[in-house]
Amino acid sequence: MSQRDMAARALKAVEAIRRDTGRNTKLKTLCMKTPALLQQSGLAQSVVFLRSREVASAIGETYLNHLVATMGSEAISTTQQLQRRALEETDLSSYIALTSEAQNAAAWLRRFAQIELADVLEEERQGDE
Repeated sequence: MSQRDMAARALKAVEAIRRDTGRNTKLKTLCMKTPALLQQSGLAQSVVFLRSREVASAIGETYLNHLVATMGSEAISTTQQLQRRALEETDLSSYIALTSEAQNAAAWLRRFAQIELADVLEEERQGDE
């Protein structure tokens, strides 16, 4: 998938996050922090960690759904498939390629979150006053 296609998918995902009122602050935080998590821990550990985040509100699962959609892989269409591929990938070069693809998608989500969700925290704080 080209960077242009991935960017378009990321923008669509961030627009959906903006509309997810009540959860968009936490989703923005995941957009900002996940690229570093992927770099530090790798794909398998990151996916398992994110799927375990706030299970009741499904924040991590929602973020991963946006990540999978941004990746745009025909072979991976759900978070469960992403986790399975990350955990079962026996060939190191394939695992590294899959991790790199996820890192690219996460970077696009972060870039658009910085732009499109810049006012989300301020909006929430103003509503509390």
